[in-house]
Amino acid sequence: MRTTRIALVVASAIGAALGIACGGGGDRSTGIQANGPFSPLNLPSCGASTALMTVSPVSYSDLLGWVPLGNLNPPGHLFPTDHQYLYINNPENQSTVRPVPVVSPGNITVSRVHRTHYSPTNTYDYAIEFALCDEVRGEFGHVTTLAVDLLAEVGAFDQQCSSYGLGVGDAVFTNCYTKPIAVTRAAGQPIGTSGGQGTSFALDFTLRDSRRPPLAYANQARWQSGQAQIVYTAPASDYFAEPARSEIRARLGAFNGSSKRTAEPVGGTIAYDVPGALRGVWFNPASPMFPEAPHVAFVPDAVDPARLIISMGISQPGYPSGLYPYMARADGRVNRDPSSVTADGNIYCFEFAPWPGVLLLRLESATSLRVEGRSGYTTCTAQEPWTFTASAFVYVR
Repeated sequence: MRTTRIALVVASAIGAALGIACGGGGDRSTGIQANGPFSPLNLPSCGASTALMTVSPVSYSDLLGWVPLGNLNPPGHLFPTDHQYLYINNPENQSTVRPVPVVSPGNITVSRVHRTHYSPTNTYDYAIEFALCDEVRGEFGHVTTLAVDLLAEVGAFDQQCSSYGLGVGDAVFTNCYTKPIAVTRAAGQPIGTSGGQGTSFALDFTLRDSRRPPLAYANQARWQSGQAQIVYTAPASDYFAEPARSEIRARLGAFNGSSKRTAEPVGGTIAYDVPGALRGVWFNPASPMFPEAPHVAFVPDAVDPARLIISMGISQPGYPSGLYPYMARADGRVNRDPSSVTADGNIYCFEFAPWPGVLLLRLESATSLRVEGRSGYTTCTAQEPWTFTASAFVYVR
């Protein structure tokens, strides 16, 4: 357990660095309109096929690990992350950071590109939106350089410029888009490079498929009106033809390749809400849905879903943002499985000993959650009797 906690603290620290990088996802736009369907690109239909790509966008020899959907890096990625990560550099050994080639994974049509400026590092990278067919859209994030011919074809970055922060620290992200374009790239054709900057360790790979049933959340209206495209998220790793599909599936797991995900779906998922129960994502009612930093999530680990994690944001008084793992219990009121914590009037306690702090919480209703953090080297037993004080914070769904 100690090793697990240290690893997660390291991952959270890495997330702070990647918060600069991963923040570049911008508005998560991949051509899906607010009411759900894709914007038309006049492309052929996919039919029923998922064998739409044939080439890994990064050479297998350059890959450390291919991380499933659902990775957690609060505060920037407090929710289960809606893209897979192709790690090409080890954030624990930055002396090895170098750029690697990125190629088109299939026959794609690039529909838009945006460039992100990161402060205070004064660095740039690109996100490339593309379509594999009419119903399936993708995006690569953290493309450090674009291939010379592709850069010439995409045009000026002078559309929809905007800036935002994560609500913590002084990092600011400024995105500027190209006009809508239709630039084709064949499978294996160069797109550019990824890596080579101090905060760029992985290529982000997002995929949306409008043929799939929408992912289900406890408050479906919040997700489908606020960020409709997210409900069509699919694991990019599932959309390759053989032999690439099996080769990639065997690599899905930890960022450094040290462990593999074996639970289905091996490509991961992002929707864990259980209506009427603690499990899933909860929101600070005074904050917008994005950025994610003000909220909290009670979800499984992306690599080992048997391990439960509290992904804590910045709203909890006196309790630091970060990842808090625990081994769930089937009964009792300490470290209870979040799927079975309901609005039964009871206060539940979560402890992470020997690491500081406990969390007290109670579902006031199916849509209201009261949480209080008690910092310091303590346990649930030491905090008895469990009662809330003015430091408690209420989240909603």
